[in-house]
Amino acid sequence: MKQIMYFTLIVLSTACVSKKQYLEALDDIERLRNDSTVLHDAWNAKDAEFDSLRYAFVDFQNSADRNMASLMSKLDAKTADLVEKEGLLSERAARLRELQEQVSAQNDAMQSLRRTLRDALVDIPAQDLQVEIKDGKIYINLSENLLFGSGSAIVDPRGKAALKSVAQVLTKNPNLQIEVVGHTDSIPIRTARFSDNWDLSVARATSITRILVDEYSVDGKNIKAAGRSEYKPVGSNQTPEGRARNRRTEIVLSPDLEKLFRLVEE
Repeated sequence: MKQIMYFTLIVLSTACVSKKQYLEALDDIERLRNDSTVLHDAWNAKDAEFDSLRYAFVDFQNSADRNMASLMSKLDAKTADLVEKEGLLSERAARLRELQEQVSAQNDAMQSLRRTLRDALVDIPAQDLQVEIKDGKIYINLSENLLFGSGSAIVDPRGKAALKSVAQVLTKNPNLQIEVVGHTDSIPIRTARFSDNWDLSVARATSITRILVDEYSVDGKNIKAAGRSEYKPVGSNQTPEGRARNRRTEIVLSPDLEKLFRLVEE
């Protein structure tokens, strides 16, 4: 049908126009046909390019979705980790507060105990007795003059009265750890009983420990005796006053720190 119409068009055209016009018309038709082919090819190229871009966009979108899913998964993991750590920090902060409260309560208890001891020993002259707190412990410092004769480990009656007052406080605080420590000055000693200051310092500490346990009912499980000889002076051994200060017995009271240690370990 198209060939017939095309042949009719040609016949009609040859009947109405000159040969030159006819040829020019054919040229125009050919150019239009070529232009149409070019446009068609261009359209196909653009269509292919569009398909390529569409596929690329789909790939990009899929990749973006995967990346977003991965990022969200990591974010969720980080969030869970932070929540867990925040919980641990809150727990540790609570334990720290508990530890601080325990330490504060312990300090208050030791201060109260120090005042109680001072009140119990109020009749003893200041030069023969000091009660102080150092490093969380109570040190009851008893002079040789209060407790012993020179070079002796036998406790005088006045010393026993002081130890009885101390023991009355200790038996009411059964959780205390007690250490009795004997000290001497640096002047050498050699007697029938004591070969040196080590022997004297240990014997004095042991003598006091026996009195506290055997006569005044302090729990023997909580007490120990030790001697330091001349090696922990509190005064100068070059003066009589300093040597008198060094000839002393310390009763060192330590609080029960087991609960505090557990809190620290945790």
